[in-house]
Amino acid sequence: MVDRAKMIKAIHVAKRAKGIDEETYRAMLQGFGVTSSTELRDGQLGELLTKLNGGKPYKGSAKPYVRKVFALWGALAQAGIVENGSKQALTAFVKRTAGVDNPEFLLPAQANKVIEGLKAMQERGAPSHADQA
Repeated sequence: MVDRAKMIKAIHVAKRAKGIDEETYRAMLQGFGVTSSTELRDGQLGELLTKLNGGKPYKGSAKPYVRKVFALWGALAQAGIVENGSKQALTAFVKRTAGVDNPEFLLPAQANKVIEGLKAMQERGAPSHADQA
């Protein structure tokens, strides 16, 4: 039996240790179709903890806005809004949206344009073909 309270506490400890901001964390939760870690099923708690502790849903970056781009892309892929959740597909989306060859090279203003585009896709909720590399 899973001790839910301990799992939720471990998730929040890992979130702080990785320096993940609240908005990025909420985007990750949305990928599971919930708004709070307490709404996750036992298996989902384990999945989220694995992602936070090394299962790479997004590339760790020193830039919080780049981490947000990866987190949103992962959430969209998990929700089925983008068909291809790979880094190559994200790179192609970033190239078309901001004219930058790699998400890691985004400047804050360019990242904002990408983030807003990803949020718009998330709000629409319909599958997009913008992810085909």
